[in-house]
Amino acid sequence: MPVTATDVISDDDVEAVLEERTQEMYQFRRAYRDHDATDIDSNQHGFPQATDNVRGAMDEVAEESDYPRASLNYEEVTANYTKDGFEIAISDEAVSDSVFDIIMDVTEEMGIAAERRLDALAWSLMDPNQGDNNNSTTVGTDSNDMNYQAVVNAYTTLVEDEFSPDSAEFLVSPDAFGDLATDSNFTQATEPGEETIRGGVLGTPFGIPVNITNTGDLDDDEGFLVDTSKYGYESTRWNREVTNYREESKDRDVFKIRHRKDFVVMKSGAAVYIQGGSS
Repeated sequence: MPVTATDVISDDDVEAVLEERTQEMYQFRRAYRDHDATDIDSNQHGFPQATDNVRGAMDEVAEESDYPRASLNYEEVTANYTKDGFEIAISDEAVSDSVFDIIMDVTEEMGIAAERRLDALAWSLMDPNQGDNNNSTTVGTDSNDMNYQAVVNAYTTLVEDEFSPDSAEFLVSPDAFGDLATDSNFTQATEPGEETIRGGVLGTPFGIPVNITNTGDLDDDEGFLVDTSKYGYESTRWNREVTNYREESKDRDVFKIRHRKDFVVMKSGAAVYIQGGSS
């Protein structure tokens, strides 16, 4: 009997390798916090969102007078779950000829396909060219190399808008990453170690990590500073699932990966778009 793919690797094995081999530089998902919708019985979920500033003001209240009152009005932002999936077929001949290499190739391709899809969905709501989809604040000058002053301006903008730097992260293009790595003002303000740089994180100015994303969605000199505790949700209806089935007539096993997710933005102002350097 020829050796088949499922003779040497299980669905759990594929899951384990996927966890190890997913692309660490697909970073836009980092802007969103996780939301578990696996126990709902619907293809959508509504997130309540305040439509106005509900913050009231404490004031002196005279005897027998009314207290100042803040309004509280909400609308819903809806996650609409779509199924994303991907399959790879592995022939018995391929397994017999090169078991280890084939398994590594398959799991890497499945991991890349899954991560790229999710990162593309996350990016589609952040894209500054999508008009009403993104109302983030912009700092910096287009076409100028990203520099430390732009990082400072993004930080102060986020804080002035009353978002928290404690849960913020920078997401920058490879070109912007290189600009900052050669900016002496930036390097003096951070203390990156070798392992940090090799892991795709340049440093932590103001205690905020600077992550490189290599998907090609950000142009040269561009990046974001995002309060990840406020910006939005990655809502999961189905967790990632790996299954396999046999195509006996073709002497091959097929591994399938799928999930159901959607992304929603709750506070677009929690993302500061850096379009270039600042003077």
